[in-house]
Amino acid sequence: MLLVLAGWAALDKRIRLQAWVQYVNGLVGIWFIIIFTYMYGSVAGVANLRWTTIVGGLIALVLCAWLAFSALPKEAKA
Repeated sequence: MLLVLAGWAALDKRIRLQAWVQYVNGLVGIWFIIIFTYMYGSVAGVANLRWTTIVGGLIALVLCAWLAFSALPKEAKA
């Protein structure tokens, strides 16, 4: 879902300017962090997978927050 929405926003400027896409991507990033942390937290031997999921979720969350609260308002005014 994250890749579909991010790809759609990257290819279509009209969608990129809508903040709801960034909010949904941010929620998916939070979901990655919370759900997969608990899902992989109790399984031995998957520490790398858990950390990859957490870091990927954090990257998605930070980029979506930056777009929604900083870049998009500036781009919409221009």
